[in-house]
Formats: sequence, structure tokens, C-alpha cells
Amino acid sequence: MPAEDRYEVIVVGGGGAGLAAATTAAQSGCKTLLVERRPALGGTTAISTGLVSAAGTRAQRRAGITDDTPERHCDDMLTAGQAQAERNNAALTRLLAEEAPATVDWLAALGVTFGGPFPSPGASRDRMLVPLPNAGSYIFHLARAFRRAGGVLRLGAAVDDLIVEEGRVTGVVSVSRRLTATRGVILASGDFSAHKALRHAHLPQYDAMPAINPHSVGTGFELGLKLGGEILNGDIVRAGQLRFPPPEGQSSLVTRLPPHRWLAEPMRLALKHLPKALLKPVTMPFLATYLTPDAALFRQGAILLNADGQRFTDETKAPGLAVSQQPKAQAHIVFNARIAAHFDTPPNAICSAPGVAHAYLRDFRRYRGDLVTSAASPEALAQALGMPPERLSASLPEGWATGPLYALGPVRPAISTTMGGLRVDENLCVLRADGSVVPGLFAAGSVGYGGLVIVGQGNNLGWAFTSGRRAGLNVARDQRDI
Repeated sequence: MPAEDRYEVIVVGGGGAGLAAATTAAQSGCKTLLVERRPALGGTTAISTGLVSAAGTRAQRRAGITDDTPERHCDDMLTAGQAQAERNNAALTRLLAEEAPATVDWLAALGVTFGGPFPSPGASRDRMLVPLPNAGSYIFHLARAFRRAGGVLRLGAAVDDLIVEEGRVTGVVSVSRRLTATRGVILASGDFSAHKALRHAHLPQYDAMPAINPHSVGTGFELGLKLGGEILNGDIVRAGQLRFPPPEGQSSLVTRLPPHRWLAEPMRLALKHLPKALLKPVTMPFLATYLTPDAALFRQGAILLNADGQRFTDETKAPGLAVSQQPKAQAHIVFNARIAAHFDTPPNAICSAPGVAHAYLRDFRRYRGDLVTSAASPEALAQALGMPPERLSASLPEGWATGPLYALGPVRPAISTTMGGLRVDENLCVLRADGSVVPGLFAAGSVGYGGLVIVGQGNNLGWAFTSGRRAGLNVARDQRDI
């Protein structure tokens, strides 16, 4: 076997979890290979808002928050997830809370600049952090650190199978090439939201809903299941959130800014010291594209109309799932002048990023005018939206016929992430259905949820980086007994 095909650690997947695992293993002195099926790194992490939460970080201490602890963070997560407490892996929840601050400080040491901490729903202390200028900062700094540590990268190379010798995973087969991993293989290829068969098996009601990342094809799950692995909580999903499409032919300035410290540090200071009004031209296009409209819109009486002008669901009950089954899998949010006035002034925002900014109707008009339609009558609104006037008029609540009327959209639902993961232990080792370890095989990020039910902003990505980092450290220890 050629020398270049022999490694100590092989990581499958180049998103946040995979890069964290590969970088940690390489920094620990292991000859490490990262294999990514796509032509570029990033995965779902790169298209996320980038929020992470951790208790006891340097950022909190700088902000004067000295009484937050991992124990408090763990309690907050367990409290928020009480509805599914019997299905949650409390040990992994504690692992996330305990290791998250070290993970955040490690990312900061690699060059990631964080804004915050900010408040978030369900958190008893301000601990949510945002990477500056965007989530691409994680990918940039992790990839740079990986290369500097001597890591080897193979892009555009799918992993087809695992190599097993004497009951132990000893490598992978990629593009008909055998690649040896003397210490272990880490599966970190993302969730299975775009894997049709796994989705149908675990989440058949979401067959018609697209994945926010169409490249989350479940490679790690397929590989783990072949060796007797088991998917836990496969029927739990974060899905159906209605999102606005990005401006046609362009992306938000926030998503295009380079992730360099000379830019990120002034942004951190601006977030801390400048009035929010001065930051709106930058933050609003981002908020109105990547965050979901608040459910309060529908509680106040806004309705959803499909492309045929029909109201098709009770908007207060799983509207995203209903929208996914409509023509073009999209709809418009329609409301009258009373509701428009209600969501045009604080504290009633259409979209919110707690502590960062809030988007009201006037902000949509100014920064995402392509999403706002107003009309003096139902007939005029139908004409503007290309809907049959009679059908639209018949769908409106009583008293709306005199106008004026407003529409936001279209909105489209998507699966943000599937919460099912391979069963793992606290070392991130993959376990078979009978609880025995698959020697030499580890899982991190979405592949390694392991029964963890994550609730609360910033905790999913926190798990991606924390589990990746811990898996990288554990496999570098060459734990032959597991």
C-alpha cells in the first residue's frame, strides 16, 4: 500500500464537526486525513447562522457575567427539553455543557471572533455567541489550523465503505482506494435530512419537504448501520420552519464578508457599543432571509394562502408541514392593516435574533421590499400575487374585504436538521444495538447525536464543535481497548 494512503486518523465529512475532529486529531500529533464528498468544505455549518452557546467563557467574563456555570447550562437544556426527557441522553447533555466553554475558547484561539454574549429563549444567563462576520469564519479558521497541523485533505471524494479487520474499523474505501486509519475513523458527515430512504423510514410525513442542505445525504449513517449501528430518535426533527428566499441573484452582505480578524474585531466592538439602528443595514437582509417569521403573526390572525389563493390549514398548528404539501411547496403570509400596525413597532417583531436585532414590517419594506406586497383591496392583492381573485377573496376572514391588505413571501418550509443519530457512548464511540462498541469507529456532530435531544439556540452547533473536538481527542489516544 502506498505510504500516502496510510494514516492514523481518518475523518469523514468536512463541516463543523468534521473539521473540529480532524483539526484536534492533527494538533494532537496524529497523521490525519479529512475526506469530504463535496468540492468544498463547510457542510451545513457554513450556511447556518453560526450561533453557539456555552457557559463560563471568556466572552461572558469580559461582559461581567461571572455566575454562569456548565451546571446551569445543563439544567437549562434539560428543563427546555422536559417534553422529551425520557428520550434524552442526559449524559451527553452534561458532556455538551461541560465541554462547550473549552470548545469556544479553543475556537477563539484559532482565530474565530465572537460577538456577544446575547440572551436566548430558555437560557437563564446571556451565553449565546455569534461568529463574526459570519459562520464561514469557523470553516476558514479550522481549515487553516488543520493544514498548519499537517492535516491532509481530500475534496470531491465520497467514502463508499469502511474497512474492517479482525472486528476493528481500520480505514475507509474512497473512490476505489483503500485508506488505512491505524487509530480510528470518525464519522462526521452531517444529518440524514436529504437521504430519501432514511427520511421515509423515520419521518414519512416529511417526504415532500426539502432539506435546507440538499447535500446532507446520510453517508455516516449508512456506514454505521452496516456494522450494526442503531439510529436513536430518528423520528425527531427540526423542520417546518417557514423561511423567506434570499434576494434573487444576490446574497446578504453579511454572508459575503471575509472572515479575517481585521474585519471581525471592529464588528465585535460595533455590536457591543453602537446603537442597533446603525447596524440595521447590515443585519436586516440577513435576518429577513435566514430567520423564521414569529408564530405570533398567526396567533394575531395572519393567514397562509397557497399559489391558488386558497387558505389550506390552521396556521397555528404545524404550518410548515402543510405548506410543503401545497403547489410549489410555498405560500404567502397575508394579513390586514391591524396586524400590520401591530408588527410595525417594538416589541412585536416579525423576525428576531435575541440581543442582536429585530425585524419589523417597516424593516422588511426597507431592506427586503421584494418580499412585501400591499394592496388596497383583495382584488388588487390577487392581481399582484397572480392568484384567482374570487378564490383569494373567499379565503379571507370576515371584515378583510375592505382592505388594505398585506402579503409577505413567498415562504417555504425546510428540514433544518434531523435529530436522529447513531448510538454512541460518552467517548463518542459508535455502539451496536446491543450496546457493544464498534472498535475503531467514532461519530460526531449530527451523526453522533446518540439519543441527545437538543433544545435551545446555539446548542446544535455547540454539539457539532464539542463532539468533534472530543472525538478527535479520544481517537488520538489510540484507545485500543474500545
